[in-house]
Amino acid sequence: MSSTTPGTRVQGTIPLRLGSVRWVLLGLLVLTAAVVSWGVHERDVAAGYADAFERGGVAAVVQHAADRGDTVTVHPGGVQAPGGCYLVTGVRLEHLTSADECAQVAALAARATS
Repeated sequence: MSSTTPGTRVQGTIPLRLGSVRWVLLGLLVLTAAVVSWGVHERDVAAGYADAFERGGVAAVVQHAADRGDTVTVHPGGVQAPGGCYLVTGVRLEHLTSADECAQVAALAARATS
């Protein structure tokens, strides 16, 4: 067991003030709230596109994007927008990872409907 004389600092310790800890915790709380808010917003945006698709298909998705001022990628046979790849066959694919995947599937959908 080691001892120190009064007034000496032990190597390796960092003095923390309660005020500093409060600011760090407040910062983490604000960051967490921002991330949760962003996630809820993204979910709501995707739900709006899904609702438009259910009401009017691919054309409704494109119109919904225009109304919102969003940019979507239109392919022959479908459109890639928030919430997935919406196909003229009435199918919505939620988990495609790239625009190329949506384009390939949309091309197949276009061939299937012609």
